[in-house]
Amino acid sequence: MIFITESYGTVFEPKVEEKVVRARYSTSEKNQNGDYINSSWNIVFLGGALEKAKQLKDRQRIHINKAKLTNRSYKDKEGNSKWWMQITAFDFDILEHGTKSNNNNTADKTVNKSKQADKPQEIDEDDLPF
Repeated sequence: MIFITESYGTVFEPKVEEKVVRARYSTSEKNQNGDYINSSWNIVFLGGALEKAKQLKDRQRIHINKAKLTNRSYKDKEGNSKWWMQITAFDFDILEHGTKSNNNNTADKTVNKSKQADKPQEIDEDDLPF
């Protein structure tokens, strides 16, 4: 499992279910030639992100603050194993024309995070993998 703390992308076709919101999530990055390479993901919003995710509209830009990336699997009708990658989002902000939903611009957030990086972080021993 991989944890995600900074990701910008676009949400497509959000579907509100009883305990989650499911959608497609598209990200892009520039390659060495300057061309954009797009990636598409399955994303599930739950926990603290659930109520905000219920407001999402198709093709809305978001900034993920906290999420994890996991492999998911199931068996099809013929008994074959099928795998896919899923992002589970726990905290995100809705972007509106380059600004965050709480009216702070993204550059300000980056500056604040870099100031926090100078402070030592406490590590919860329960979160260690060994």
